[in-house]
Amino acid sequence: MYQFEKHLTLLGFDTKISDCDRQLYFKEYEVIRDQIFLSICQIDEDFRDLFNGTSLFGSQSTKVPINIPDEFDAIINLKIPFSSLVEMELDDERPGFIYINLKDVMDKMSEDETYDSLYDLLDDLTNDYFYLDRSCLKYWISKLFCAGLENLDYRVLGCNRDVYFLEYSTRGLTHTIYAHCDNRKILIDFVPGIMFQKQSWMKLNSFKSYITRNKTWYAVPKPSFGNKRTKYCSFLICNPHGENKLLHDRQHLKVTFCLLKALCRCYKMKRFKTYFLTTAFFWEITKNKPSFWENSLSDLLIHMLNVLDDYFQDGVLPFFWNKDLNLLDILRASEIKKYAKLIRSAYNTLSTYPSQPLLSFERTLTHFDFEERF
Repeated sequence: MYQFEKHLTLLGFDTKISDCDRQLYFKEYEVIRDQIFLSICQIDEDFRDLFNGTSLFGSQSTKVPINIPDEFDAIINLKIPFSSLVEMELDDERPGFIYINLKDVMDKMSEDETYDSLYDLLDDLTNDYFYLDRSCLKYWISKLFCAGLENLDYRVLGCNRDVYFLEYSTRGLTHTIYAHCDNRKILIDFVPGIMFQKQSWMKLNSFKSYITRNKTWYAVPKPSFGNKRTKYCSFLICNPHGENKLLHDRQHLKVTFCLLKALCRCYKMKRFKTYFLTTAFFWEITKNKPSFWENSLSDLLIHMLNVLDDYFQDGVLPFFWNKDLNLLDILRASEIKKYAKLIRSAYNTLSTYPSQPLLSFERTLTHFDFEERF
């Protein structure tokens, strides 16, 4: 085995989370989450009618975090009654985004007085044309979190009777809970997601054929980026369950992912989103057989660096669920150029390491930063 492969294997072991640590943090996350949403449901019956649990996404759901698993991302599943009547309309100007038209749903609700309260809520959350308003949804969810946490006196009990003190903040599309006790800290980013089933427009060429295998989709209130700024009623589609299935059971993929994540941190690529990396892996999964991920860590690392180099040199990284959306549009042109240069530098250097029999572990380590910053 080449020295470089030995060093990467050793680093790969450092990225693995013990089952004990993982189970502890997951249990604490679930206890904190459950108490918060139980409190909200007790306060607001409309939310209780719409709430359909939560779904993890991001590094914890795919099990590719580095070090302590103390940060969680979760979708608040919101299921609208008479969901078959919800019109999910493509935003033709913004690939990957849709409008949510609730006119038919509200017409149906108006025929049954048991839906009076929920009808009034949806009337508040939609514009004059019955399209769900992203800002109104955020404001409503924010009010619920504040009321629910106040009802809990901003504290909950953990699994081992630890008292967690809770802080709430919101930024962009996320509603963040910072829970801390004497023994640990946990950060949870909640994102509301409107549940829907696959649509006829998913057959368009801009969508992947893989899309038809996943029944449950979400529309999340994320603003668009790039030259075409989003309208206030535009929602981004996503499918965390489908993404998790894609990344599952591919031998060296997750360790390679963690190594690249640590490399980007070491190279000070502060605006490099983890989802860029995830998306690059999605595309490679569709291009290669499952056995491809049985290659050595060094081969996979260098291959993926070359893939990232191509994307950043071109300035285009297609969104997996709609290839007409360029994820790199979120970055400034100067940032894309800077990151392209850093990735090319990393590739040029690391691609020489397999042929260096005296390569030291210390030299290899200079390209990776595994320190998690809370």
